[in-house]
Amino acid sequence: YRIISWLLTELWQKLGSRTLVYAEVGVAAGNTALFLLEQLPWLQVYLVENKPKPELLQVLSAFAGRAHLVEMDSKDAAAYFLLAGLHVDAIFLDADHSFHAVTRDLESFGRLSPALMMGHDFSWEHPGVLKAVLQLRAGCPLTLGPDHVFFWHQGVDLFNSSTCFTSKMSLRGWAEQSRFM
Repeated sequence: YRIISWLLTELWQKLGSRTLVYAEVGVAAGNTALFLLEQLPWLQVYLVENKPKPELLQVLSAFAGRAHLVEMDSKDAAAYFLLAGLHVDAIFLDADHSFHAVTRDLESFGRLSPALMMGHDFSWEHPGVLKAVLQLRAGCPLTLGPDHVFFWHQGVDLFNSSTCFTSKMSLRGWAEQSRFM
């Protein structure tokens, strides 16, 4: 959880220390959200979980006004956020780990133009996550952190990273040129 907290704090500082809107897709029992809500008082959290566990509702009750449960499929939630005009600063994906679902979530939530896109389980144990992220980010900066967390910045240059390549180069060619691999 600490890498997510650190990334959110860096973004918060870069954006002028205003309320930051964070969406977590795939919440389970809410451990990540609970940690972030306790540590980051300026964080507004939207938790997308199609079938929330009872303990999640209990966790969220302590953060009324800052934590919002969105009980729907991730694709529907992304569309709902767009239609509602909700500006989301950061997104953390940890839902269905199949290639199709991760691709769908990256594309759907990417339309919200978050400044920070993050996800979990970038490891050989979850080939769907690996394949979807590498396919989508081919030629673009991608940073790997502890606990199989992956992330990239969009539109906010926090770490002076290069911009995303628009040409379709091979992953091998990108890896040879990238300082992130």
